Amino acid sequence: MRILHTADWHLADRLGRIDRTDDLRKAVERVAEYCASEKVEVLLIAGDLFSELASPEALRDAIRHLRETFQPFLQGGGTILALTGNHDKENFCQTLRHAMSLAAPGFKQGAVATPGRVYLATIPTLLQLVDRNSQQPVQFLLMPYPTPTRYLTSEDSQRYHSLEEKNRHLMAACTRQLNALQKHEGFDPRLQTVLAAHVHVRGAQLNSLFR
Repeated sequence: MRILHTADWHLADRLGRIDRTDDLRKAVERVAEYCASEKVEVLLIAGDLFSELASPEALRDAIRHLRETFQPFLQGGGTILALTGNHDKENFCQTLRHAMSLAAPGFKQGAVATPGRVYLATIPTLLQLVDRNSQQPVQFLLMPYPTPTRYLTSEDSQRYHSLEEKNRHLMAACTRQLNALQKHEGFDPRLQTVLAAHVHVRGAQLNSLFR
């Protein structure tokens, strides 16, 4: 499976008074050209698709440009997998994901995803995509940036008195949810597996399952 791994697009961003829209659109179009020339099957956007500084109008225009630019890629059977990062507005991304679910209902954790679509993971997500050549499924674990809203669901874990304590809660919750995905009935340890996350990792030792 040919996967193009990207992150930190920050669409609709500004640098002080400078609007970066034109430069960012050119970069997006280059990514689409690369997907076509390299026969990419999956475009992975590992967090920070949008800028937290973007206005509703700018977000609307960014989504329109994404649709126009990647329509040939999607119509050709390509798939876009995106997960939220620390700069993505949580409410906006949740609303966008719910709207996408209405347009393409029926997706469940661990299921084989239909190609030719965009999947936005705002919560830890497990899915499979079929490799065009081998016709074998490849497994994806998508872990958004750990924020209290996304990961700290219990009342006790949301009580913290310092940044250090908050980070400990988040680290533990992130680990629990990743372990839960691996214990999900839809998880198959025999499959090639891609773990994608928007995190800062220090001193990690990866299991050979993730490569």
